[in-house]
Parts: sequence; structure tokens; C-alpha cells
Amino acid sequence: MKRFTILSVLILTSVFLYSQAWETLLPKNKKENGTLTLHDYQNAFNTYWAPYNVDREGYYMKDGKKTKAAGWKQFKRWEHNMQPRVNSKTGEFPKTSDFTERKKYLQKFPEATKSTAGNWVSLGMDHFDPGQDDGPGIGQMGCIAFHPTDVNTFWAGAGYGGLWKTTNGGNTWEVLNDELGVLGISDIAIPSDYDISQTIYIGTGSRDKYGYGSLGVLKSTNGGQSWAQTGLSFFPEDGIYVFRVIIHPENDQIIYAATTNGVYKTTDGADTWSLLISLKMIDLEFHPTNPNIIYGGDRNNGRIYRTTDGGGIWDIQLFSGGVRVELAVSEDSPNKVYAIISDEGGGMKGIYKSVNSGGTFWRQVDGNEVGNNYLGWACDASDTVHGQGNFDICIAVNPTNADEIVIGGILTWKSINGGASWYVINDGYTVNDDECIVGYTKVHVDHHWLEFQPVSN
Repeated sequence: MKRFTILSVLILTSVFLYSQAWETLLPKNKKENGTLTLHDYQNAFNTYWAPYNVDREGYYMKDGKKTKAAGWKQFKRWEHNMQPRVNSKTGEFPKTSDFTERKKYLQKFPEATKSTAGNWVSLGMDHFDPGQDDGPGIGQMGCIAFHPTDVNTFWAGAGYGGLWKTTNGGNTWEVLNDELGVLGISDIAIPSDYDISQTIYIGTGSRDKYGYGSLGVLKSTNGGQSWAQTGLSFFPEDGIYVFRVIIHPENDQIIYAATTNGVYKTTDGADTWSLLISLKMIDLEFHPTNPNIIYGGDRNNGRIYRTTDGGGIWDIQLFSGGVRVELAVSEDSPNKVYAIISDEGGGMKGIYKSVNSGGTFWRQVDGNEVGNNYLGWACDASDTVHGQGNFDICIAVNPTNADEIVIGGILTWKSINGGASWYVINDGYTVNDDECIVGYTKVHVDHHWLEFQPVSN
């Protein structure tokens, strides 16, 4: 049986990671010196959208049709979250973080412990009918990692809610990082010797548009019962983010981390790190059979990077008009690389394919053609209002069948012929939506991660 896991939903937090058209109205000098306030963001956002008369639900009229304002909902959620946390007069953002304040508290009160009194019972929600209209979400799940051999054990990282583990195929979950306070998880890396070492690495912060600041890469050697900062450590208030953490398939001591500062490498199990290149990549993938070849996806500028010597020298391919790049490979055809790239409006720039280990790419799907916007809201991909590809975008390829590809944005799409054609496989809106065929599997919109289960594929 083939399985893939979709993680989705939304997150509110503190810093914008991707540019949108309205951000060109931000004060340039304050943007350059890092002194932007909430008021600056609000003024730019409201000025840009004022001519559109956007309603409270985030829609405006275009050519007589009710049209969704891309990014409106995400900004308003972030704004709502930040308003009680900034200086009410100046709009200045906090100069510290939950993590820093908690450390100060524990230093002041070292004997403080969790209360063991009281009898708390969860009131939910912990279940909803997938068929109901506008099915609720509990929070953004932004990444996933699987146990190397146990199909029922896997980990999920929340954009603002920590690291979670299940040992029964997802029926029940436990949180693994309460000691760290409120924490965003951007990636999870499980070494091949997990059964023996009980080692877990997590990238902290948020990969997506509204980001909770990063502590760097954290490490546990007891299955997540306790955590330690590694040699790659940050303070959340520094505004640095870890996007991706990957472990060398032949040597668990070699790890790569993609951050807003660039790509780092460790050869001693995360004790010490070296900066390989100061390029902001959001995705990293190993060539399936040659780990000296690593592919990188750009965060903002539509670039695909490649190194053939383990990170010493990187080639760059630019896709003009592209923004965020996510990549996927398959052991079934190791020299193939698939890339999905968003455009400046969050819609589909294109799906690209390489058959020579990333040496060259050709466009398999042109997002400019009608019916090809697989990052939009429409179930027939005819959406002309772009999408949310700069916020939620993902791709996965079956490890045993390189022609089976799944991509996610607002909805989720699948190809079984190497990307030549696509069909939608779930819809997150009402089951009776006129634009959709009744019968699609209903899954909450906004997909941030896709992964094939490695044991069952």
C-alpha cells in the first residue's frame, strides 16, 4: 500500500520571510537597518489594499467576481497575534523572546518545577468529521519525519507548537519539548541508527511566511526526553531561521543545515559547524545514490543550487520571475530532480524537471498557461489570482516510482506520468463547492510538507 502524509494549516508569528507586492511600500531605510515596526507593516499593507475595498473575510470584487485577496488572511492573523505584544505607542517589536525569558526565570528560581497538583482533562478538540463543511484546524503542522524501520512511529513539527511523536500510526500523540517553552519546528532529522542512538535533530523556527525565531539546531540523545543546543545556536530575537536539516545517508555525523545565514555543515554530530555558503536556501536534498551531490532550493529568488563536492562549490540556475523553490528526488530514478517554483504572486511559476542530476532543467508545467495554476484555489487549476505558493508549497516523489509525484499548495495534486498531467486529490473547502466535484477527500487547505513513508512507500 502506498502512503503519503500531508501536513497543513496556518501559523501566526513575528517576522515576514517572503516578499509580497505591498512590502515594496515599507520604508526602505528602516527595512535596511532592521527597525521596522508593526505600524510600518500595517501602513504599507493597508495602503496597498485600500483601492481594492477588501471585505472582512478577505475578498474583493474583480470583473464582477468575488476574488480572494492573496495573503490577506495570513497578514491579519499575524497582525492580531502581534498587536498585544508590541509597544502600543511606537509599534516596536519585543526585544526578547519566550525562550530567553524562561531561561532567566529558571536561573532566578532554579527549584521551580511543574505543578503535580490538580487533575486536568483535555476539552479538545481532538476529532472532527472530515466531511463537514469548513473543517476546523488545530494549528499548523509544518514538517514530518519517519522512523527508519517502524511504520507506526513518526514525528511531526508544529509551526508554533513544538515537536510531537506517535508510536501507533497517528492515533495518539505526545509532545517532546515542553521544557523549551513555545517553539516552532522547521525540520526533523532522524539518523539511520536511531534504534541504538535515540538521536533526534530538530531545526527550530518556522519555514514558512510568518516565522517564530530560531534557537538553531537542537539535539536529543534520549528520544526527545531532553534537549541540548548544538554548535549551531541562535537567539529567537536575532531573527535567524533554520529551514532544513539533512543527515548524510552514509555517515550520521555529517549534517547540513539551511538557514537565513546560509548553509552550514558539521562532521562531528552537530558539535561544531562551518558555513559553506551565504545563500538563503529553504530546501536541501541529497542525490539518492551520490551524497556528494546536494540540491538547494532558493527562498526568495527562484534559484536552484547544486554542489557536486559535498558543499565546497555551488552552481546556480536562475528561473526569472520565480520566488520559492521546493525540490524532490527518487531512488527509483536517481538522476531525476523535480522542482516546483512559485511566482511573485504566489501562483505557479512552473514545475521543472532534470534528468542529468540537476545539470539542466526544463519546464514540465508552465504556470502561465490557463489551467496550470496548481498553487491556486480552483479545483481545475484555472485560478488567475495567483495563490499562496510563497507561504505553502511542497513536493514529494515516490521512492520506488519516479513517475508518481504529489505537490501541495492550497490544494493537493498528483501525477502518475512523471508530471505530464495532474489531477486534484483533495479539497479543503465545502464538499458542495460548485467549482469542485463532490467526492474529493476533504483535507484542510494550505499544505506545507509532503513525504512518502519510507517503509511502505
